[in-house]
Amino acid sequence: MVFGVTLLPGRTPMISRIADLVHGPLSEQVARYTRHVTMAWTFLFATMTALPPIIFIFLPHHLLFLLTNTISLMLVASMLFAEYIVRCCTIPAGERSGMVEGLRAYFHYSGESAMNKQQSRNSKPSPLR
Repeated sequence: MVFGVTLLPGRTPMISRIADLVHGPLSEQVARYTRHVTMAWTFLFATMTALPPIIFIFLPHHLLFLLTNTISLMLVASMLFAEYIVRCCTIPAGERSGMVEGLRAYFHYSGESAMNKQQSRNSKPSPLR
């Protein structure tokens, strides 16, 4: 849901936000690409959410165990690999970065955002005073 909500009109797709943190303002090509990648991850996560109940109802239960413990990990790894290949073929080298840079920017922004929230809470006068 987190990825899907960012695709609503007027919102910035999740991966576009992360790419913006890494590279600054995005070119039109990169913005379009990151929107499509956010859609692809949303579809993958929605599929991974919908499959277990379907398998549980209609198929033998040992397949549910297989799906949740093996296939899900393989799907995510395959998606990461496929997205990397498509990124390398679609986005020029100067406008792309690896997963590590993206994660570093995301956690830096998350940590910075959390510190700002904490500072704003600490600067507000307590209602008990």
